[in-house]
Amino acid sequence: MNRGFLLLEVLLAIFLAGILWMSLSTAYIRVGENWQNSSARFDIRQQQRVVMEEIIRKIRQAKPGTIRFLEGPDARGVYTRLEMNLNYEPERAIAFYQRGENILKGVKNPGRERFTGMSIALNAGKIVFKPADGRIIVKIQEEISSLESEVFVREGAD
Repeated sequence: MNRGFLLLEVLLAIFLAGILWMSLSTAYIRVGENWQNSSARFDIRQQQRVVMEEIIRKIRQAKPGTIRFLEGPDARGVYTRLEMNLNYEPERAIAFYQRGENILKGVKNPGRERFTGMSIALNAGKIVFKPADGRIIVKIQEEISSLESEVFVREGAD
C-alpha cells in the first residue's frame, strides 16, 4: 500500500485551506469596517452634543428680548439662523448658523456691522431652530439620526 499523498488530496487540502482563509479575512475586514463606521458615527454624535451644549448655554445666557430668528421660517416653522445678545456682554451679538455642512458661531463686536464666523462643527449635519411657546427647539439633523433639545426662554425673550 502507498503511504504518500495523492496530488488530488493535496489540491483538495489547499483548496479547503484557501476557503477558510478567505472566510476569516473577509470577516476580519467586515469587523474592521463596522468598527470604523461606528467610530465615525460616534465622533459625529459627540460633536453634535458639544455643539448642542454650546448653543443651549448661550441661549440661557441671552439677554431677555434679544433672541432673533432669521433665515426662515419654512413650512414647518423652523429657522436656520439664531442671533442674540448675552447678559454679560449686551453690546456683543452672537449667532449660530449653517454654511454648507459646517455649523458656525458668529460674533459681532460693538461698532461692527458684520458677524465674524468660526466653525464649531464640521460635517455635523443641518441645524434648525424652532420657537414654540416660551421655548426654543434646537435640532441638529443628520442622514442617519438627529439630536434635538428644548430650551426654555426667560420672560421678555422673543
